[in-house]
Order: sequence, then structure tokens, then C-alpha cells
Amino acid sequence: MDLNFLIILAYYRRPKMVLNALESIKNLSYSNWNLEFIDDSGNNDFESTLLNYGLDNSKVNYVAINDSEEQKLIQGGSRHGEFMNKAIHSSDSDVVVILCDDDALTSNYLKFLDSYYQLNPKVNWAYSKVRFFNPSSQHYLESTKTTSFTHQGTIYNNLNEWDGPINPYCKVDGSQVSFRTKVFKEGEIYYPSPQTRNLDAYIFDQIYSKYGKCYPTYFYGQHKGAFSDQLGNRFNTGKGEFYIYEK
Repeated sequence: MDLNFLIILAYYRRPKMVLNALESIKNLSYSNWNLEFIDDSGNNDFESTLLNYGLDNSKVNYVAINDSEEQKLIQGGSRHGEFMNKAIHSSDSDVVVILCDDDALTSNYLKFLDSYYQLNPKVNWAYSKVRFFNPSSQHYLESTKTTSFTHQGTIYNNLNEWDGPINPYCKVDGSQVSFRTKVFKEGEIYYPSPQTRNLDAYIFDQIYSKYGKCYPTYFYGQHKGAFSDQLGNRFNTGKGEFYIYEK
């Protein structure tokens, strides 16, 4: 029986860039998935665009986090992790995949993951490779770079350098790792909240301590956006985590 995948799409005010992510979902070669679209913009302005994009809306759940920027600053960050926890812990899915609004899925990612997890029933989490692109100027299918590079002064580590079981903490990106849903439920794993950055590193540490090493799939799973408006770059420039570049 085919595995069911929960795709959690993390969105924050990128109405143009996120179309890459949505198009990649539409173009998946695998159909047994559900999408949890978590909108941290402070409003529900993107809901109509999402529901009119052409996806099967019976598989789509839109959730708006109606926290203003001021509220986020007062409470110590975004509550995105809280809503991701709710989605995962209430899901009947078999495997969880995290997708950011500036990234995109490869067309065969879920198909290959289905085969991988079915052939490796003892593997609880796995990491795949990524191809890089600049979502501010490129379509995701234009991604060709597979090694580290420097962009506007920021050095991106070679996320594809690993080829064996690892502790993924600070080695790979959240876009590379998929999880069996039972890891969160049985292992009582939760994303931190409120917190805006480094949510992936936080749960990698939790999961590794309970389930051991993360295993490689050896195939490409996502097209990874690399550009000046990434969250880490926002913080490093001093403009703030919630600064909006895209107009």
C-alpha cells in the first residue's frame, strides 16, 4: 500500500516565490499526499490564491497564524512551530515532509521516498540531496548547482557532502530531511514555539537522541532556494527576522 505524505508548507509573505513550491506540488508524480499550508503573515490574504491555484483542495488545509509582527516580537518569535506540531500530531499520515515557501519539491521526491521507506522499514528518518536556485530570478527547474557556493557574502555549506548515516544537526537543512510521523508521536517530538529560526536544528537534536542517526536516500528531494532574502540573511543584516523584501 502506498504511504501517505503530509507536506507542511511554511509560508511568510512571499506570494510570488511560493508559486514555485505550489507548482512543484502540482507536478508531483505521486498522488497520496496532503498539504498543510501554514501562513505566518499575520493575515489570510494568500488563502484565495492557494485555493484557486488548481490543487486538489480536498487535500489542502490552510491555516493562518494571525500574529502581528509586534506580537511576535513581544512573545519571543513566531508560533509556526506550534502549528506544525498540531498538524503532525493530529495527522494520519505515514511520513512528514517540510517545504519552505522559497523551495520546491522534485517531481519524483515522494515516489522515491515511498519506495525508500517501504524498503527500509527500520529507518525512521532520512535525508536527501538538494539542487540550488535563486527564487528571486529563477524558476525552480533552472536549479543546477549541487555544491556549496557564495551568494552576496553569505557562504552556503555543501549540503550534499554527506553520504552515510549522520547526526544531521548543523549538517543538513530542514528541506532535506523527512520523518516517519510516528517519530513525533511515539517519541514525543515537538518543534519549539515561539521561535523563528533554527527549528530544524532543534528537532534534529531531539530525534537523534531518541532514534539515532539519520540515513541517506542518495536521491535529490528538493530545489533549495539560496538568495539574499533567506531568513538567516535577514537576521545577519540586522534588518530583523520579519523584514519583507518581496514586493
